[in-house]
Amino acid sequence: MLAHAILWLLGVEHGDISEANLRFCTKTSWPKLCDWDLSHFTGEPRPAG
Repeated sequence: MLAHAILWLLGVEHGDISEANLRFCTKTSWPKLCDWDLSHFTGEPRPAG
């Protein structure tokens, strides 16, 4: 989630955070946020989808 925090600080919004878009890496024990196709910059229109 560190990468997500950095993107958020840079003004990128994921746009579709849900349980279906969260994964857990058993190798590193880190959560992963996937499915970035609806991401956009803060203040810009959201992509259709």
